[in-house]
Amino acid sequence: MVEAYQRFLNAARQHGVSTLEGDAKETNQAYEYIIAALRELRQTPDKGVPFLSGLLSDDDPSVATWASLFMLPFDEPKASRALERVAESGIPRFALNARMTLREWQAGRLNIE
Repeated sequence: MVEAYQRFLNAARQHGVSTLEGDAKETNQAYEYIIAALRELRQTPDKGVPFLSGLLSDDDPSVATWASLFMLPFDEPKASRALERVAESGIPRFALNARMTLREWQAGRLNIE
């Protein structure tokens, strides 16, 4: 399971780098790795919640945003605070993504595994 943790973390970081570089192919590949690792985490008894919860305060806005997205169904207040922090950071692309994720979640338009 440690491997799934590391794959999720690495892919979330890579997604952020690729996003900022505008490399769509790498961004899409990182997304696929994030989802594959998440599927493994969700198969564990704790569903990866403690691991993802620990990433909510990560300094990397991509990591914090991805962890927050998948934590919303488990700890909405904590995940929302992490998304608000990224949204308020003003970091291009990440701030908007975090803001839109919060808006769509609050509107009930996000279905998260």
